[in-house]
Formats: sequence, C-alpha cells, structure tokens
Amino acid sequence: MTAQPDASHETSWQPDILGDSWQQRELRLTPDLPGDPSPVATLIRRVTKRSSGAPPSPNPAPERAVLYLHGYNDYFFQRHVGEHFVSHGYDFYALDLRRCGRSWSVGQSPHYVTDMSSYFEEITAAMRILREESGYSEVILHGHSTGGLTSVLWCADTKDKDEFAPLLPDAMVLNSPWIALQGDLWWRIGARIAAYSLAPFAPQASLGGLSEHYGQAMHQSGTGEWDYDLEMKPHSGLPARAAWLRAVMRGHHRVHRGLDLPMPILVCTSAQSGNRYRAHDALLTTDSVLTAKNIRKAAPRLGPHVTQHQFPGAHDLALSPRPVRDDYLNYVTQWLDVTG
Repeated sequence: MTAQPDASHETSWQPDILGDSWQQRELRLTPDLPGDPSPVATLIRRVTKRSSGAPPSPNPAPERAVLYLHGYNDYFFQRHVGEHFVSHGYDFYALDLRRCGRSWSVGQSPHYVTDMSSYFEEITAAMRILREESGYSEVILHGHSTGGLTSVLWCADTKDKDEFAPLLPDAMVLNSPWIALQGDLWWRIGARIAAYSLAPFAPQASLGGLSEHYGQAMHQSGTGEWDYDLEMKPHSGLPARAAWLRAVMRGHHRVHRGLDLPMPILVCTSAQSGNRYRAHDALLTTDSVLTAKNIRKAAPRLGPHVTQHQFPGAHDLALSPRPVRDDYLNYVTQWLDVTG
C-alpha cells in the first residue's frame, strides 16, 4: 500500500447538512475504480474562530484538532462528538471518505474499494489542510470501526516516507477499530476462502452484510435516540463485496504482522460482544457488530505505546446510552490530556 499524491483539492467551505456552526469542503480525488471518473471526499468541520480564520481573540483559539474517520455503512453525523472535543479545547474535523455519506453520488457503489490504500489520498489531503493550511501543532486521528483500520494503515504507510511523515498524527484514538476479523475461527476461515476466491473473478459479489437489528436499536425510527439519514446509513447495511472484504482482510494481515506505529494509541472497545444475527436486549451495551476480544488481542501489534480500555457500551461507543457514551468521551479527552 502506498500513499497517493494529492489531487487538486482547491475548493471552498460551504454550509453542511448538520446546520449552524458546521461546514463542509469537497476534496477532488484521483480516480481509483473503472466507471468512477470523479470521486470526491468531504471534509466537515465544526466552525470555531481558529478554523474559520477569524482574527485572534485575547484568548487564542486552540492549536490542536481532531480528525474523525467513520466506519463502514456510516458517515459523520455525531454532532455531540464534535461538540465534546470543542468544549475541551480541540477544533474538530471529520471526513466522509470517497463513495461514503456526503461523498456518494448516483452510479457509485457505496463504500466500495478494492484496496484500503484508495482512502489514503483523502486522509493525506485532510491532514495537509489541518497541518499546513490551518497550522495546527497537534492533530489527533480518531477512527471508528473500519475507519480505525484505515487510520492505522495510513499511518503505517506514511511513517517511513519523508515527504508525508510531518503529517502523522500526534496520537490516535480508536473506537472499536476493525483491526481483526470478527467471529469464531471457522467463520473467519470460511470468509477468507470466499473473499479471496471470488475477488479476482466477481469482485462485487455479495458475501453477506450487517444485520438490521443494531441500526433499529440506534435510530429514532426504531427504539433508539439518534436521527441520522437512513439513505447514508441504512439499517440493513451494505453488501460485504468480495474485493472489498479481501482488502479489509489484507489490512488485518498487515496489523497481525505488526505496524510499529510511533505515536500513543488509545484502543477502546466494548467489554463484551453480543449476537450479530438477531435482536436482543444488549444491542446497545455490547459490540454486536465486531468481536471485541479479537480487537483487544490484535491491539498490541499496532505499536509499542498502546493503551486499552473497555466500556459496557455499543459497537460505536459514542452512540451508547448515557452514561456510557459520556464516560467514553470523557476518558478519551482525559487520556489525551495525560498523553500530551
């Protein structure tokens, strides 16, 4: 995997779907798939005096920022996460990756890539905007689920390249990162055989997908408290296509070999995993998407400075019921304060 050079990212900030105090900026990208000549990513920010370029006040705006990467079948909608970081002295940005959320357009296969390095261009572009254009002296990369896997792979690819190394984050926070395949050994073996066998001949063949139960437990249309766009994040999820799943598994293999990342890394997981295939009362108090113990086993392979912590929460810890989500976010900022 190699970090790609930047394409032309000269676009301006525009109002975002999250409403007042939020803006978005389109990043134009290099094509990576046949039939998709004009992929884009979307950088979102919570507007503050510093991020908007306003004149400095007697109390200077923060010189530190968080960049958030979403997971699969996901996009950035978690306003409360951004507001939490802003209230603790960080400017906040998020990235909807190519063909995901705000960055998807008709005719594209949502969330589909054949190599995780396809995402590296937009991460590099976003980090350049934060480091070079906005001048943040401290940047935290915060990845959830597949966004956590993408984050660590980008860092691993970047750390030994002189031209990209200044873009590395000062620390990483990983919320239930998909750094190890879920399920028991027999399931993982079967999934690997299927993905590697089909990917060369039928790359978009579906190998299953998410259960709708976790989404129904989170969204206001079911029993949950969150109101997000069901076209961008449908309950039934998206197909796990063969070439995409092979790309994820190749990323897992890199993690297994060891990444030796130099920065402090916080890996947060649910304390327990729940059934992924049926509805149950613990959907929001267990990880019912990934296998938490597999993540915890893989975490030390990320580098020598890994801290792990468990919470009795959902797969996305920031969407867990209170007080767990507050405990999670408070722990993250406390850890960053100590680490910094």
